[in-house]
Amino acid sequence: FDFRNSGQLADAVIRLLNDEPLRRSISSNTLQKIVSTAWENSAVAHAMLFEKISCGNISIQYNLPSVNLNHLKKMTTETGIIQFSKINQPDISSGYTLDDNARALIAMCMYFQLTGDEKSLHYIKLYLSFIRLCLQPAGNFLNYVDKYNRFTDQNKTTNLDDANGRAIWALGYLVSAKDFLPEEIMSEAISIIKKTIPHLVTMHSTRAMAFTIKGLYYYNSAAKSQETF
Repeated sequence: FDFRNSGQLADAVIRLLNDEPLRRSISSNTLQKIVSTAWENSAVAHAMLFEKISCGNISIQYNLPSVNLNHLKKMTTETGIIQFSKINQPDISSGYTLDDNARALIAMCMYFQLTGDEKSLHYIKLYLSFIRLCLQPAGNFLNYVDKYNRFTDQNKTTNLDDANGRAIWALGYLVSAKDFLPEEIMSEAISIIKKTIPHLVTMHSTRAMAFTIKGLYYYNSAAKSQETF
């Protein structure tokens, strides 16, 4: 509304009072816009300024916060991790993807290696199970699964190389954590990754090939006496 235009202001307020979705949207967008001015971020900005103008007399030392998995766990069902959220609320209508479950598997493996938290194993098994769900007889993976655990038509129209590469990366990383994880999880991951080998030569995406190389590196670094690729 224009400056000093009370009529436009009144119309805008009335519109907001009668449009709950718009109010929620404005509220959510505002929260995102002001993140940089939150107290914590403002303090960091001031510290960086002091460091800059002190000519080397002030050095910033950061303390990492403890890992908080609340949102990841909130996004996870008994199928796997949901693809999207609306701000911080899971959007189950978006379904699931191999891409996101591969990422979640790597993150949870890292967390388990860091903390040894036995509860992490439940999530590792879930994400690994989703990867197996997406595995096809030819050794490739599908990526998109709806909220009813059905593969969607998007799998037929989208290049799935990146998702396939990330799956290999996640499986290889899991195998590299053999000193931390139970044998049954290792066996499952090794079984899946071996079935994908014939399909790897069909990848043409440079990034997907890079993901795959990372996965095979992790696998081979842990295999030793086992078959390597």
